[in-house]
Amino acid sequence: MMNKSPQIPQRPNELFSQASVIEPLGAVAKVHAVIPAAGFGQRFGPGAGCQVKPKQYHELAGEPVIVHSIRTLLSLVGIDCVWVVLAPGDREGPELLKQTFGAGNPRLRVCPQGGAQRRDSVLAGIRFAEAAGAEWVMVHDAVRPLISRDALERLISTCLGLGHGGILALPVVDTVKRAQSILET
Repeated sequence: MMNKSPQIPQRPNELFSQASVIEPLGAVAKVHAVIPAAGFGQRFGPGAGCQVKPKQYHELAGEPVIVHSIRTLLSLVGIDCVWVVLAPGDREGPELLKQTFGAGNPRLRVCPQGGAQRRDSVLAGIRFAEAAGAEWVMVHDAVRPLISRDALERLISTCLGLGHGGILALPVVDTVKRAQSILET
């Protein structure tokens, strides 16, 4: 780690370009990831014409959406543990994790105390991670499966190097919006 605090650049690209010279991932702190996955996806639910199934268990490219998020986080050497926060009574989640990632995976753990709101699930996951010795915790939604490994590595490296938290922000692209039951971009 650097002896003195670096100047915080004004532009995000400058910040990311500094990240690669700070420290190798995982060399400084014990980093855990929390994936809140206790929700249903209200805007994605039956009223939106979808099956009665939580959004994270719908398939994308042949696998449940949550699997993509977990796989990306587990691929990072700097992540010591990934906590998946599930709703109490969720039976599909633990079975899916066992089948996909193997029973007893030491880097993948379940927190079965997801709450009524996303914030409750995040807090439960953070508490479990903290009790397991996490020094840093990152939170990533179960239903954001397309996050790049490179972006996460830069975020972790930058936060560890600068000694404070951060939020991953990417350039805005076209979004999907609904107008009179027609999807438009």
